[in-house]
Amino acid sequence: MASSTKAASRQSISNKKNAGEPAYMRIRRAIEVRIQQGEWALGACIPTEDEICRAFATSRITAMRVLNDLEDAGYVERIRGKGTVLRSTAPRVVCRHVHIVSQMGSHLHAPLVQRLSFQIDAMGAQTLLSSPDKLDNPAHWDAVAAMGGALVIEGCSTPALDAALMRDWNAFTRIVFVLGDGLAVRPYPASSVALDFGAIGRIQADHAIAAGYRKIIFLTFPLKAGEAAHHAHAEAIRATCAAAGVEARIFDGLAAVPERCAEDVAYATEVLREVGPGCAILGNSDYHAAFACRAAQALGWRMGAEVGAIGLYNTPWADLFAMTSLDVRIDDIAADVARILATNAQERLTPEPRLVARASTAR
Repeated sequence: MASSTKAASRQSISNKKNAGEPAYMRIRRAIEVRIQQGEWALGACIPTEDEICRAFATSRITAMRVLNDLEDAGYVERIRGKGTVLRSTAPRVVCRHVHIVSQMGSHLHAPLVQRLSFQIDAMGAQTLLSSPDKLDNPAHWDAVAAMGGALVIEGCSTPALDAALMRDWNAFTRIVFVLGDGLAVRPYPASSVALDFGAIGRIQADHAIAAGYRKIIFLTFPLKAGEAAHHAHAEAIRATCAAAGVEARIFDGLAAVPERCAEDVAYATEVLREVGPGCAILGNSDYHAAFACRAAQALGWRMGAEVGAIGLYNTPWADLFAMTSLDVRIDDIAADVARILATNAQERLTPEPRLVARASTAR
């Protein structure tokens, strides 16, 4: 590729860069502009992973992610032995706008909503944001229902919002529940998909069992009455392990606040001593899994051999610890939701965030 083209590509990225936007999204956006401007004819091959790496000074993993996302959006088709072929100059858009309902008050939920907004923008749809309390106002809810489109319930709902949803399901092309309680009423209509903490718990437990661990530990802060999402996470781990004939135990004595990290590491160390080696520690964020990693270091246990840890990625306390863990990444959850939103509502989907390995960092 000519140096002038490379420079133009990099400049395109720079001009469109949003604070906090992942590199693969910026690169995908730059290539989308070139597709829409007719740089390649339909049926022609667009740049390969190697060419994207060189043109945008990025990694092969990022280049692969860009091409996968372009395929998911309907622009291209990846054909073995031929390359990535352009199939359309316009993205596949099922909904023109997406209403996200979130409290945005959590270190976990706020970055997820940010990533979701980036993904929805890349689909060519408009993002609207409301809190559950705001939608308790009947007039505001009626306006949202009249607008239609897709609805993403991120985090917890409210009784009034639950009632409104059950009354107005048909107003929306797709409803997605993400990392929250979902509704008490089951089953959901076909237009909805739930990626809640129960789904995350099942994914974590399945991967730990597949990795060969026969003792599964959920290490978390106290399970309190009324925290349905938290209880659903624990129950999903229990049920998944029971079905596989694997021992599952819940330890909910973590304080999980930065100023009490030393206490939490001591608690995790006692848990590991009690359970013994050969266990996998699951958590509902990175810092829960991180306590297990630090405790394993204190006991001289080898990560990945005598103990494993699986958490949720992108939480800000993770850099307090030298970690070796497997993570369900927030970026991947956001990508799963975007894929669901870009799929015809008549198709039933089972979201499956990918579990990825993260190398140990030296301290």
